[in-house]
Amino acid sequence: MKTRRDQITQIGRLLKRADFLRVQGSGKKWVTPTCIVQMASAIGNAVIPDARNAGEPGPSSVFPAEGPGSLPLRGLARDDTPSSPPYLCRYGMTVTKKIWKNSVDRNRVRRRVRAVLLGILAARINAGHIPPQTDFVILPRASALTAPIAVIEKDLAWAIKRLTAVDQK
Repeated sequence: MKTRRDQITQIGRLLKRADFLRVQGSGKKWVTPTCIVQMASAIGNAVIPDARNAGEPGPSSVFPAEGPGSLPLRGLARDDTPSSPPYLCRYGMTVTKKIWKNSVDRNRVRRRVRAVLLGILAARINAGHIPPQTDFVILPRASALTAPIAVIEKDLAWAIKRLTAVDQK
């Protein structure tokens, strides 16, 4: 499935472990023969800045444990993140050594599932079937390595369809 660049830029990636754990703890998941899909809404999880650090941050308010031998990191708050574009949805993928011992196999599964997933998410976003600010975590199963792409596509599309239908009710 070919996905245009402008469609892919609407889809972000989960990078922080806290986001993966939040999606895992949401309780919304769908299991298929080739993957497990977990979903959570990201609305209401924005970081609210602390009132103490509202002004110009000083070294004692930002990094209280700063002392001799530490790097001078003044002016950076712990919660500061670079401004990112507003994504319509985000995805993350966990491919473990427990299932695939060989890194070549892990990377192959990651590439196969990502190619299919981006196409499905882009199509469902354009159709308006995915609520804004939704996060997905994909856990490929052992059969995803040898399964045909069509089977992975069918399973992912079905899981995302079921999860978003449950969420909109």
